[in-house]
Amino acid sequence: MTVNTWGIYWVNPCGHCLPNPTDKLVVIVCVQDRSWGFLINTEVDVWLLLNDEAKVCQLRILVEEHPCLDYDSWVNCYQIFPFDEVELIHKREQVGVTIKQDILTAVDGNSTLTQKLKKAIRRSAAEHDQARRPAQP
Repeated sequence: MTVNTWGIYWVNPCGHCLPNPTDKLVVIVCVQDRSWGFLINTEVDVWLLLNDEAKVCQLRILVEEHPCLDYDSWVNCYQIFPFDEVELIHKREQVGVTIKQDILTAVDGNSTLTQKLKKAIRRSAAEHDQARRPAQP
């Protein structure tokens, strides 16, 4: 199985949801030894709103652009999590162009991410864009 970067996956259950693992949609943004992604949440946790850097990393993702969502939600780009391939078997759809650009902007301003991960995310975005372009005659 191949994991598609910039895809939304349903993880059942997501072990990164503590204390009780629960089903979760995630956006996979790069593959660097493992797949790395951001969680999609129905609302923003209060503790994230109290931190200015974390707050700007909470991005609105709209159901009108992503039919796999039941309602408008939030991508938490402040915390990135690793996922194993066996967790990513339920692909829903690719992220839209607007939210992808918003994610890249949030990644650039996020001090919690390593430079190695930031470069991998940028590289995967460029590769994804290249793959979506029509072939030139």
